[in-house]
Amino acid sequence: MLLAACDQLFATGQTRLVRVSYSAPARLALHEPVLIELNVENLMNEAIRFDLGLNRTSSFFVTIMRPDGTIVRAAPPALEDGPIRIGRVSVAGSGSYSQELLMNDWSRFDQVGTYQLQITSTTTISTEHGGTVTTPTGGVVRLQIAADEFALEERCRRLADIAVREPNAWQFEHAARLLTYVDDSVGIRYMRQVLSLTERADTILLQGLARINSAEARAALADTALGGSPDRVIEANEVLRDLERRRR
Repeated sequence: MLLAACDQLFATGQTRLVRVSYSAPARLALHEPVLIELNVENLMNEAIRFDLGLNRTSSFFVTIMRPDGTIVRAAPPALEDGPIRIGRVSVAGSGSYSQELLMNDWSRFDQVGTYQLQITSTTTISTEHGGTVTTPTGGVVRLQIAADEFALEERCRRLADIAVREPNAWQFEHAARLLTYVDDSVGIRYMRQVLSLTERADTILLQGLARINSAEARAALADTALGGSPDRVIEANEVLRDLERRRR
C-alpha cells in the first residue's frame, strides 16, 4: 500500500540514532476510520525508553488543517471507562516499536479533500542508562479522503468478518472498535450484523452505538435489548438508560 509519511532522523553523537515516523494510507474513503501508524526505530546498540501517556495516546496533540482551510487543534482523547493501558515503552537496541493512532479519537474527518495533520508529542526518549536522546518526536502527515461508497462498504465488510470470525481476542476487539468509528449508516448496518452473529463484542459495539447516538444507532440499541442472552439484554438496557439520563 502506498503511504503518505513524514519521518525524522536525529542523533546524539555519531552513532546513536533513532528514527520516528508517522504514516497513513495515501487515500481513504469518506467516513472510514482514520489510522496513522507511529513507528520508532532504534538504530543504537542500547535500549531506549519513552512514555506515550495513558492508553499510549495522551502524549499526542494534533493540529489539523481541514480541506476547507479551517484549523482544528485537538488535545489527547478523554479516557474511556475500562482498563487503562500504561504508556511506558522500551525498545531494544536495533529494535523498533509501532502502534496505530486512531485519529477519529482526536477529530472528525467528515469532508472530502486533503487534510494536513501536524502531530506533536510531549514524550522524551532516553537510553536505558538514563541519557537523554535529544529528538523532536512529531511529524506531518497528509491524508486524501474521497467519497467512495464501494471502498467504505468493503472496509466495513472486512471489519465485521474479523469481529465475527477472528479467534485472537485483541484482533476481533480492535476490528469491532474500528467499525464503531465508521461515521455512516453502513457502519451501523454492519454493527447490527455482528450483533446478530456473536455476543463476544457486545460491550464495544453497544458503547460505540451510544457514542454515535443517532436515531439509527438508538434503534439498533433498542433492538439489541429485546433479545439474546440475559447478559446482553441487561447491558443493552443499561446503555439505553444511560443515554436517556444524558438527554434529560
